[in-house]
Amino acid sequence: MILVIADLCFVLMEECPHFPTQNASQTVRDAYNCWTKATDKVCIYILASMSDILSKKYEIMITARQITNSLREIDAEMNKIEYNITSLLNKMQSFQSLKGQKKGEVVAQSRRRRKGKSSTAIAKGKRKAKVAIKGKCFHYNVDAHWKRNCSKYLAKKKDKEGN
Repeated sequence: MILVIADLCFVLMEECPHFPTQNASQTVRDAYNCWTKATDKVCIYILASMSDILSKKYEIMITARQITNSLREIDAEMNKIEYNITSLLNKMQSFQSLKGQKKGEVVAQSRRRRKGKSSTAIAKGKRKAKVAIKGKCFHYNVDAHWKRNCSKYLAKKKDKEGN
């Protein structure tokens, strides 16, 4: 792949030739076509080597030279930023303080609640039913005890499990 890229290096060094006119010679047309095909290949190689976010940003650029010039500008801007120990420490502390805040404390991210029917009615329906203190045994229809506490029912259940 490096050999292929070395052959296409002229795209990054030279300006795009002018679009050939109708009466232009065949060599001028061939040179223009060769340059456009080469810049398309180089753009594909560059975009494939980038992260997804950067490649989406730069895929609208037409030539590989535009992409490299834009990347150089970004690199130059990043190199202009000078940090010293105290500024880095201050930035880290501000980040940690923002990170430590609870959701309710962040003013910029707060959302207004919508008006109307609340979701509490839905939540109440999903709760477990309350257990009654007194009731009838469903198995023997006797007051003041339940099937799970009924000695006759539990004895029968033990006999069935034993068999």
